[in-house]
Amino acid sequence: EVTLVDDFRERKVSTAPVRDLLSFYHDQWMDFSHRLVGGECLSEVQDRNIRALKRLLAEHPGENMVVGSHGTALSLIVNYFDPAFDYDRFEEIRELMPWVVKLLFDGDTFLGFESIDVFRK
Repeated sequence: EVTLVDDFRERKVSTAPVRDLLSFYHDQWMDFSHRLVGGECLSEVQDRNIRALKRLLAEHPGENMVVGSHGTALSLIVNYFDPAFDYDRFEEIRELMPWVVKLLFDGDTFLGFESIDVFRK
């Protein structure tokens, strides 16, 4: 069964064109409250992603699930549980897109994560 969960959507960057996207990524990771006109800040994105994840964990205890989203959204989920996953780690996974990450939980307790390189042979 596939269920769409809107809270896993990627962030809205801005209602205006962004001149330097790489600098914007950096600025947002350095300050989770940083936003452009009409856009979301990373703390808002992280809050809604975590809210959705916790809801799924509660609704499907002990089950395996697949959550599809964008790299920033997935990175913010990992960062919530493991703050060592920072801007530098985000930059590393940008080269792995599509990024697949396995999150391990015991109930609602986070145990760790594993990056899966889908291009490795």
